Amino acid sequence: MANLSLKDQIVLDVLKQLEYRCDSFLLQKREKMDKNNPLKITAGDIELTTAFDKIEKIYDVEKYLQNEGLDILITFDFQNDILLAFIDDYHPSEDSVKIGEIRGKNIESILEKIKDMIYRIEAMQKRETQEIRVLTCNGLKFDLNSGDVSYGKTKTNFKPEDDGYKLLSALMKKPNIRISYEEINKALGKNENSKKDDRDISFIIRNIRKKMGIGKNNGGNKNIFIPCNGYRIECK
Repeated sequence: MANLSLKDQIVLDVLKQLEYRCDSFLLQKREKMDKNNPLKITAGDIELTTAFDKIEKIYDVEKYLQNEGLDILITFDFQNDILLAFIDDYHPSEDSVKIGEIRGKNIESILEKIKDMIYRIEAMQKRETQEIRVLTCNGLKFDLNSGDVSYGKTKTNFKPEDDGYKLLSALMKKPNIRISYEEINKALGKNENSKKDDRDISFIIRNIRKKMGIGKNNGGNKNIFIPCNGYRIECK
């Protein structure tokens, strides 16, 4: 999901998987939780194997969820090398190897908290998306929603499905930073078999310049697209 940090995106993915598991728990009519029959959530169940490729991310996400009010503990079952989380109101207090658990009054209250956190994170993403709707660079303005561009006296439009839109968007999101040819191909949605070479990418840049009135014989706007083993857009 765009505009969320990697941690926020992982948190959102985890919460949605936990929401699904809680819903499944209720559908099974398991109204009471107990230590002999808890809801066990493995790494595979909530698809954490790729999200938590580094153990440090587990602790980051755990702390985030705790700070947001979810009483959760996430640990590894080192014996079986799987991540475990339990929803269990009756977790034993005697000394033992701690396992992951989510604590709450009941499954409904836990689910309500999870749904509230999902809503808040998605609302944050929506606000951030609206805030960066228009990108600017010197006198250049690029509306990401409509594709409208104004630069000096030139007004034009790029369709979102066009390579020009994708490349201009990638450059303007990282002003004054070199975007390599590999990164450009990723922005264009190309893979190893369909990627464009340096010459193809230079043609896309040339077409962008032409549409934006860049060049003495083309409108007189200043060239801000700098080749550098890739490209960067020069903004002040």
